[in-house]
Amino acid sequence: MAFACGLFSLTAFGEIRNLALSVSYHGDMITHPGLRVGFALPILEGKIFKLETGVDVGGFIHPRNERVLFALCSLGVRCATPVGFEAAFKLGAGYKRGYVDGVLYGFASDGTAKRVHDSGLGAFITSAGLDFGWRVNDTLFVAMGPYATMEYPYNGIFLPRVALVTGITYRFGEEK
Repeated sequence: MAFACGLFSLTAFGEIRNLALSVSYHGDMITHPGLRVGFALPILEGKIFKLETGVDVGGFIHPRNERVLFALCSLGVRCATPVGFEAAFKLGAGYKRGYVDGVLYGFASDGTAKRVHDSGLGAFITSAGLDFGWRVNDTLFVAMGPYATMEYPYNGIFLPRVALVTGITYRFGEEK
């Protein structure tokens, strides 16, 4: 899904200019370490506001609980001030795959315990995030912000999650 969204982003809007690549720490529930990598492309641009589409892929570890991989497509609005401060709001949807962080056991036909393969559990996720940051120079941006996701199904219910995302973004072809 993320790959398809990325191809759409790259081909549907003509020339590739102002492509933004980002690498971030993704702290699920703030303390569970992870990494997030993504790109964004502007769809509409004004002097202060940009409408962007993008794709993020990443993962995090909840020690002794689960290891998670995710892919998100997003649409957002970015506001940049002349003095370098930027803020953004993004909404997204995607896919999450979670794996048990440890050995998984099941029951054999004779009732004894045996080790089983963990093929993971998939879930649909939605996300909303805010970025606040500072433009270091014409191409480099440093940001931090909260992200909230809603995962379904998680044991038959919706599971809200909160993450702290902090990282850098490099913009190719940014106009000076």
